[in-house]
Amino acid sequence: MPGAVQDVTGSTHFDGAAENQVLYLLNGFNITDPVSGRFHTRLGIEGVRSLEHWSGSYSPEYGQGSAGAFAISTDTGTDRLHATATNFIPSADFKQGLHLGNWTPRFGVSGPIVRGRAWFADNFDGEYDEAIVTGLPSGQNTTSGWVGSNLLHGQANLTASNILYADFLSQPGAAEPRGPGPA
Repeated sequence: MPGAVQDVTGSTHFDGAAENQVLYLLNGFNITDPVSGRFHTRLGIEGVRSLEHWSGSYSPEYGQGSAGAFAISTDTGTDRLHATATNFIPSADFKQGLHLGNWTPRFGVSGPIVRGRAWFADNFDGEYDEAIVTGLPSGQNTTSGWVGSNLLHGQANLTASNILYADFLSQPGAAEPRGPGPA
């Protein structure tokens, strides 16, 4: 995206601004972290339909971001059932025996609830990481963790000029450090 640069920590900067100087929106809802002002939302890329960034002169409704606003619009569904699956087979790791390697599955499904009137879209994005440290005893040489997100979107055209939609975003995650701890 023109004007966007990612630094070594993974933070994205728009037009030279700090990450916490931008307002982040998902389908019109503010998803900026209220404590840090940063973008910490994880989304499956298959469910993203458009990205927009405004800087300089922009509407006052986006006034919270002093350096601009970044808007993400997601899939709304169509009258045809559609499904996607990416990276759904995990890799194998043979370091110190056979282990499940890093795995980043993404699944999506969208379609009609009532044809021509109501639709849904559900997108899941996950990541499982396992690190193995060579040279340590078995059982003390691994650490693993997983994170994910699921965005469920529903939309209904009540009338020609009235649209009702709702989004539910969950971001579960867990980590179990199994490596060396304090002595």
